[in-house]
Amino acid sequence: MFLLVVNLVSISLHAYVGSRLASFFVPGSWAARSVWTGTWLLFATLIAGMFLSRAAIPAFPAKAVVVTGFVWMGVLFLLFTASLAGDALGGLARLASLVSGMDASGVVRCIRLALIALVPVAAFYGVWQALRPPAIHEVEVSVPGLAKEWDGARIAHLTDTHIGPILGRDWVEDLVRRVDSAKPDIVVHTGDLVDGSVGRLRSALEPLSRLRGREGTFFVTGNHEGYSGISSWCEQMRLWGWDVLTNESRILSRNGANLALVGITDAHEGAMHGGIAPDVARAVSGLADGAPRILLAHQPLQAFQAQGHGIALQLSGHTHGGQIWPFNFLVRLQQPMVAGFATIGDVRVFTSRGAGFWGPPLRLGAPAEVPILVLRSM
Repeated sequence: MFLLVVNLVSISLHAYVGSRLASFFVPGSWAARSVWTGTWLLFATLIAGMFLSRAAIPAFPAKAVVVTGFVWMGVLFLLFTASLAGDALGGLARLASLVSGMDASGVVRCIRLALIALVPVAAFYGVWQALRPPAIHEVEVSVPGLAKEWDGARIAHLTDTHIGPILGRDWVEDLVRRVDSAKPDIVVHTGDLVDGSVGRLRSALEPLSRLRGREGTFFVTGNHEGYSGISSWCEQMRLWGWDVLTNESRILSRNGANLALVGITDAHEGAMHGGIAPDVARAVSGLADGAPRILLAHQPLQAFQAQGHGIALQLSGHTHGGQIWPFNFLVRLQQPMVAGFATIGDVRVFTSRGAGFWGPPLRLGAPAEVPILVLRSM
């Protein structure tokens, strides 16, 4: 049923975009027929790329199909947005023409052409933004109850790396080197590590085994681990020296001053094969009062589950910051925030835009990042 709905939506988007592009040409002309042929060939490439991305992919030509299909997915979204905006503005222009008595057909055509012409520029910039190394930058955050011994502690917050059919070992090698150069005290990854099985991606992810925080290196699962093999990836991360927190907590100590790191599974993991439902109460059980609690949870909305559990700060990902504008507005329909800081009930949440991308290798208005959170006592 899910695949049926996805395909129906995809067919509808292609039909709409194809009709808007073909409308610039004489109906039935060679140019109009070429638009339709190209549209449905790209639809087939997108479907083939999605299937090939889940299989063992040779370097070429299958990878070329995957990359083309996923790039087209992003371009299709931009064309849909531009076409929809063009139709809306065109409708307003026609309404104005009824009042003024002037012919608005030329204006409508120019508006639509201008918006469509922006798409390749935006797509090129978006691909460049997605494939460039994520920005590593410091973000200072005040933590209630933080002891002076922990003032200035640095947490490297990785999330949404999505290693898979496009991002591979070279990208991971560079990421590890750059994060390590930031000299983090604690390294965390808040989920969506991969898009693929351990068998396919172990070699690509192996450089993560060399990434260490002075006080510890921690991982919690995201929803994409559920599609890629939860238990196998958790086991692999443990073999690489990462502390996988499955509704658990760890006490970190500096000169007798404690900091509690709490980790829960993804919001929907309980419904996935091999998954464990998130349980904040279980994760904090046994923790003494006094030590500030930092919660690792893949989705910002998990702050609602964390109410009343004394969480000083939650670190999340999942949203990609929207990844492709104006998709960020749709993210708000499912999540209480998109990126940065927000206070949800009694929990302060920081949501990273993530280091990688999912689906289209495009980022528009939401550059990739690896925040280095510098903790400050209040």
